[in-house]
Amino acid sequence: MNIKENRVNVAHVSTYPPRECGIALYTKALVETMGSDRFVHLVLAVDNDKPRYRYNHPVGFVINGNKSSDFTKAAEFLNQTPSSVVSLQHEYGIFGGDWGRLVLDMTSSLRKPLITTFHTVLRKPTQLAKEILIELASTSEYVVVTLKRATRLLTDVYGVRENKVRIIQHGAPLASPRDPSTEKARLGLSGRRIISTVGLLSPAKGIEYALRATKILARDFPDLLYIIVGENHPALRLEEGEAYRRRLKGLTNDLDLAKHVMFVNRFVSEEELTDFMNVSDAYVAPYRGRDQVSSGTLTRALASGKAVVATPTPFAKETLTPSRGLLCEFDDSKSIARQVRRILKSPTLKLELEGRARQYGKRVDWKKTADKYAKIFVRVAEAKN
Repeated sequence: MNIKENRVNVAHVSTYPPRECGIALYTKALVETMGSDRFVHLVLAVDNDKPRYRYNHPVGFVINGNKSSDFTKAAEFLNQTPSSVVSLQHEYGIFGGDWGRLVLDMTSSLRKPLITTFHTVLRKPTQLAKEILIELASTSEYVVVTLKRATRLLTDVYGVRENKVRIIQHGAPLASPRDPSTEKARLGLSGRRIISTVGLLSPAKGIEYALRATKILARDFPDLLYIIVGENHPALRLEEGEAYRRRLKGLTNDLDLAKHVMFVNRFVSEEELTDFMNVSDAYVAPYRGRDQVSSGTLTRALASGKAVVATPTPFAKETLTPSRGLLCEFDDSKSIARQVRRILKSPTLKLELEGRARQYGKRVDWKKTADKYAKIFVRVAEAKN
């Protein structure tokens, strides 16, 4: 197949905007960066919310993630399309059934080559979680992960053949350098030292520990402002509405941090996200999950040239080491504060971390990520023909 003459049809099974989800943004960035010169994109959007979102092109099919019959219908639909390859973005929580098992109702009936990207690879999975991943990997021509550590887990814990695994680092947009002082003035934040955390909120984010760290830091830095950008995770909103955010605001009040914390309670646009990254003197990622092998927001912070403090998740350990950022302990406010203080007190350290972060960003811009996916899609399409 000559891709200059023939475009490759790719079907993507994933969440997709306007659904508010990190994987949705990942898929959108992949589709848009790959473009339409060499590829024809079709998206099957997984949607568990009520009422459903209104989707536009390239979404051509909507899957109710809680209905087994919808996954069966999705397989029938895909089998009738001209798609040469199906790209599945997998995260247990976006598919219905225990551990997202309903996705197997689609893959078991699929007659198209499948590429699966695993955004979570558990070190100690339950038996069902393990069986689901093994089945998806077995059905797939290739599986994609973002880390070398995830490859080792796939081979050692799940028995996936190493020659089936491809490592494609999480992409991020290339940042345009802007003067932080000018940006702070534009946003009415002049004279503030700013730390930030971005993304959909849930207890797994560890925001409580970052708030307590802010209390410690404010003693040394009375001009400190911690900006928390993002609304509650949709799954959390379905369970408890805005109760989690109210707890965070209650903790902020209990710690007497009203002057030092700003909540931005919305799913921000790309432009706004860039603004908040630009004004940040340090980015904090206090995640609690020991198995995290992918993070779009942490990648974005590095690509934006930010000095980062993060808990030692597998993703953070591989992307921040040896010297791109600072690691803090899990669930430890004093450790977070200690590492952030190092950055705020040392302009030299801050500049060194920012420079190394920008260099990393050049390696993982979305164009490079999309090109790696494109090679896999073309290879599978050519093998099919």
